[in-house]
Amino acid sequence: MKLGILISACIIAIITAGMVISLRGVVDGRTNYSEQKMLEVRSFANLRPLVEMGGGDASAQYDAIIAFYNDHRASLDTIDLVAAEVAEQCIDLIIAAAEAGTITSSYIDAKIPMRPMAAPDFGPAIETIVDVALKRAEELHLRDNQEHKDRGEKAAKAAFAIGVTLFEKSKRLPIRTMGISIMTGGGTLLFNWSGEGNEFANNVVAWTNEINDLIQNYWRGKSEVVYSLRLNTPDLRATIGDLIAYATLDKDVSWRIEATLALGRVKYMVGAGKGNNRAILSAIEKLKNDSDPMVAKAAAAADAFTREDVRSLN
Repeated sequence: MKLGILISACIIAIITAGMVISLRGVVDGRTNYSEQKMLEVRSFANLRPLVEMGGGDASAQYDAIIAFYNDHRASLDTIDLVAAEVAEQCIDLIIAAAEAGTITSSYIDAKIPMRPMAAPDFGPAIETIVDVALKRAEELHLRDNQEHKDRGEKAAKAAFAIGVTLFEKSKRLPIRTMGISIMTGGGTLLFNWSGEGNEFANNVVAWTNEINDLIQNYWRGKSEVVYSLRLNTPDLRATIGDLIAYATLDKDVSWRIEATLALGRVKYMVGAGKGNNRAILSAIEKLKNDSDPMVAKAAAAADAFTREDVRSLN
């Protein structure tokens, strides 16, 4: 009799625990998308500088690039049709920016809204000016005139310098990703022109390998998690647990900011489950008091993000 009562009590306890778990829900566990190596800072600090940059403040030169794009947008957006004199001006602009020096996080990061899936206020201005300049640089380098070849190479180096600057000085992921893209464009030309066996060529190869490793083995997978509209699907096994790990544990503040903003979007994700929803809201609340002011600002933006805001992204 006592044994029957004990067994009944255990069954009731198990059922009760199951009901509590069902009501509270569970958080999806982390996957290899957020294993420790994915949470480390990735940089190019171990590489020798590939190009020289000035030591001053280049904010005015970057403003000039943006202004030139806005003034000539109609002719610049179709790169193959850009007039030679306009393309030459683009080269002048990026060389001036590289020679002037660098920019600060406060300068460039003020140009992108603190909201999920945000793009810089200046749109494709910097990338477009660089793309036009690089196309012109490639044309110049094909000529027999050494002066033209030198100008083409100088433009490619300036583009690479701008890419490095955006990657290293910004804390916002979209701008740093833009920097990688610009580095890749300039670096590809420098790689093609550098020959083999010399010190510069070896350095170009080292940079190229590091950039490719960062993209292929780290940032591509993390971007899928942060920018995906749905998680834990047959096509993307990453989970809410991975996204929360990026927001709370990543050693690279850029990923913490972007993942925190993404939490403001996925908190409305249909079918996420009570446990995941609770974990998302809890993470946002804690991150609002984060020691990094930009992460805290991102959390406040995520907290304020509404269903209407989510619809506006579609």
